[in-house]
Amino acid sequence: QWPSSTRAEIMAVLTCLIVCPPNSLINIFTDSQCTIDTFTSLSNYKLTPRRKQKINNIILWQAIQQIIAELNLQVRFTKVKAHSGVEYND
Repeated sequence: QWPSSTRAEIMAVLTCLIVCPPNSLINIFTDSQCTIDTFTSLSNYKLTPRRKQKINNIILWQAIQQIIAELNLQVRFTKVKAHSGVEYND
């Protein structure tokens, strides 16, 4: 019930990954550094289950991890500058 631009970005990532064919390399271009940082931190082997549960929107992130695992996807994020004339980012 709390609107969040980060939650919207996470849902966009989740939606894109759901429709990807198995065994694909996926490049996601986003202006959300928070989304990129959180995705990267989830693969940190030092992240304990207790700390993982404190991550904002962890349910969505766990769904993303599950989709990536089940479809055997390789996901890369690329940071793009917001409102810089990039056709699909304005």
